[in-house]
Amino acid sequence: MTNLPWLPLTFDETRAVFAPLAVPWWIAGGWAIDVYLGRQTREHADIDVSVLRAHHRKLAALLDEF
Repeated sequence: MTNLPWLPLTFDETRAVFAPLAVPWWIAGGWAIDVYLGRQTREHADIDVSVLRAHHRKLAALLDEF
């Protein structure tokens, strides 16, 4: 097994990964604040995505495929 560096997904990549998820999901955390403000306030190391707890099994199944 090789140790590849972890690279965060872009917004477009995140959207593509979560597109098959048939439940509501949204961007959370620092990026959500920046989107609300209409400007980037700082550098971000990742993109936080949230779903309702009731949908966690569907999210887990999606991420198993990812």
